[in-house]
Amino acid sequence: MILWIQNLFARRPGWVLGGLVAAFLLTALGGAVAMFLLLNLDRVNARLAKIMNTPAAQEQSDQRDYAWSTQTSALLSFDMARVELGDMNQGVMGGGVEGYGDGLIYVSSIGVIGYLDVEAGELMYFDERVPMDYERVRNQVLFDKSQFQLRYFRVHDIMVKADPQGRDWLYVSHHMMPPGDDTICQAIHKIGLQQTENGIALDSAGWQHVYTVKPCFNMLDIGWRFIGDVSGGRMVPFGPTTFLYSVGSYMFAYNAGGVEQIRSDDTDLGKILEIDSQSNTASIYAKGFRNPQGLVRAADGTIWETEHGPMGGDEINLIERGEDYGWPMVTYGLNYGPSDWPFSDDQGRHEGYKKPVHAFPVSIAPSQLVEVAPGSEFERWSGDLLLGSLKAQSLFRLRMDQGRLVTMEQIEVAERMRDMTWLENGWLAVLTGNSSILLLRAASQNEQPHQAVRLTGYVAVKSLESELAANLRSGSYGRQLFAIHCATCHNLGSEPAPGPSLGGVVGTRIGRNAEYNYSAALQSADGRWTRAKLKAYLADPDGMYPGTSMPQTGMPLDDYSVRALVDYLATTDAPEDAAN
Repeated sequence: MILWIQNLFARRPGWVLGGLVAAFLLTALGGAVAMFLLLNLDRVNARLAKIMNTPAAQEQSDQRDYAWSTQTSALLSFDMARVELGDMNQGVMGGGVEGYGDGLIYVSSIGVIGYLDVEAGELMYFDERVPMDYERVRNQVLFDKSQFQLRYFRVHDIMVKADPQGRDWLYVSHHMMPPGDDTICQAIHKIGLQQTENGIALDSAGWQHVYTVKPCFNMLDIGWRFIGDVSGGRMVPFGPTTFLYSVGSYMFAYNAGGVEQIRSDDTDLGKILEIDSQSNTASIYAKGFRNPQGLVRAADGTIWETEHGPMGGDEINLIERGEDYGWPMVTYGLNYGPSDWPFSDDQGRHEGYKKPVHAFPVSIAPSQLVEVAPGSEFERWSGDLLLGSLKAQSLFRLRMDQGRLVTMEQIEVAERMRDMTWLENGWLAVLTGNSSILLLRAASQNEQPHQAVRLTGYVAVKSLESELAANLRSGSYGRQLFAIHCATCHNLGSEPAPGPSLGGVVGTRIGRNAEYNYSAALQSADGRWTRAKLKAYLADPDGMYPGTSMPQTGMPLDDYSVRALVDYLATTDAPEDAAN
C-alpha cells in the first residue's frame, strides 16, 4: 500500500496531497468541507502544481516540468521546449548529442556522459567518463598556464555507429594529454553501447582507441597558446566500417611554417578524413578547411559541410572526394583587425580552388547540419537542411536543388546552437551553449501542445554538479577572462605573440613596444596605462583611440568583467626585457 502511494505521488503529487488534506478534514472538520475538496480535486491539483513549479521549488525537486512555446516560420509553426541538463561543462565549450533508443545520449564538453530518456521522462548520468583524463589535466597541468584557454580543451562531437555484426558503438572525438607529456592530441575513442529496459548501458570492457590526429601539439613550442576551438572534430557515418571526420587548422596559418603544415598531405590539419574503424587507419577525403563544424550525409549521398571563416567568410560546402577547398590560400573573409588576408593575391575571391555553395560575409559561426527526412512531421521542410549557429543564435533552413542553395530562412531562437540530432519520436533536439537541450516538434502534429515535458533525476544532477565544481580548480575570474578574451593574441611574458605582452601593463607607457604595428592614435598617445584608461579602452577601443580595434573573442564584457580583468592584469609583472 505504501509503495502504491509512493508511485502515485511521483506521477500525481497534487491528487495525493489533495486527497490527504481531504481525508484529514473528513476526520477533523466534518464531511461538508472535505466533500467540497474531493469534488474539486482538479482545481486543488492545479493550485498545488503552480506552487510546486516555482523556480525555488523546482530547484529542490527531483522533478521538473518544461513548458512548450510555439514559434512561427515561413512554412510552418513548431513547438519548442528548453530542457536543463545541469552544469556538466564547468565553463568549457563543446560536447555533443546523438539520438538513441527512446531518447538521446549527451556527452558534455569535459567528458561527462548522460542519457535523456524522453519516453520515460528521466535524465541520468553515468560514472563512466570519456578517456581525456580531464580532472588531472585541468588541475595539475593547465591550471597555472595563463596563456592556456581552459574552455578549449574539450569534447568535439559524438556519433553512434553499428559495426558489421550489428553491435552499436559510441564514438567520441576529444582532446587528450598523455601523462608526463607536454603535448595535446585530438583523438577518437569508442565504447560498446546497448539499449536496455532501463534506457542504455555502456560496455564494461571500456574504451577502445580508434584514431589520433597528426600532428599532436607540443605546448612548449607554441607557448601554451592552444586554439582548441578551431579544431573541427565532427563525425558522420559513411561506409559499413568507415566514417568521415573533420579536422580544423588550429589557426596554424599564423605560425611559422603553419601554412605548409595545413597544405601538406602528411598532416591531418584542415582535412576531412575517411577513417576505417576496423583497421583504425585514415585517408584524406578532401582538404583545404579552416574550422569544419558541421558535417552531414544526406539521403541521396551528398555530403554537406559548414565551417567558420576568419573575420567573415563562413562557408557552406558540397564535399567531393579529392577536392581542395583552398584554406588558407583563399577566403571570402578578412584577417582580424580587419585587414587583408595575407595569403590571398585577390582579396574577397576564391579562384583556383573548389568554391563554397554559399559564403556569409558577416559571420554567423555555423555549427552542425541535419537533413529533414521525407515523412518527417516537419512535412513542409522535407528534404531541407537545418543549420545551427553559435554567433547568430539562429536556426537556418536551407533548401537545396541539385547542389545549389535556392532559399535560406533564418529562424531566431536566442540560443547558441552547438549540435543537433533527430529523436526516434520525430522531434529535433538541439544542444545549446547553456547546458540545455531545445526540443522542437511540429505544432500541427500535437493534440496536447500545453502538456509540459516532465523529467526526473535532478537530485542526482545537482549532486554531480556540486562534485564537479568541488573537484575542478577554477582560479580567479579575472584570470579566466584573460585566458578567454586575451590569450589568443597576448601573453604575460616575453615570448613572441600576435599582440604585445600585457604583463605588468598597468603603469607602463602606452604603445611601449616598438615591434608592434599600433594604430596611429596609439602610437602618438602620451602617458601611461592606468586602471581607468584600461577599463575605458576595453569598453570602446575605437572611441578612445580612433582607428584601433580588437577581434571579438566571445560575448561582450560587462562592467564587472572589465574591472575583474583589469584587476588581474594589475597583479602581473612586466617581462624583464620590456620597455617601461
